[in-house]
Amino acid sequence: NSLSVAKISKDDRSVKISPNPVVNTMNIDSEVGIQKVEIYSVTGAKVFTNSTQQLDLSTIESGVYIAKIYFEDATVSTRKFLKN
Repeated sequence: NSLSVAKISKDDRSVKISPNPVVNTMNIDSEVGIQKVEIYSVTGAKVFTNSTQQLDLSTIESGVYIAKIYFEDATVSTRKFLKN
């Protein structure tokens, strides 16, 4: 297990992923600036990393994924989404 200094976001409603399911592009709406976004498969493999609010996910396969969103205020939020 690894240790992390990131705080868990107390207000997960402040971040929204759209559309869900994602076809090619995923948008992340947040009141706090985004530092990094990591996309993981349900098996835990990291399949995508970016630092923008609009992600081009056309290269990943269809399935269920988890977005781990790191914010500029050192909080982290996770969202499950479907890629069509």
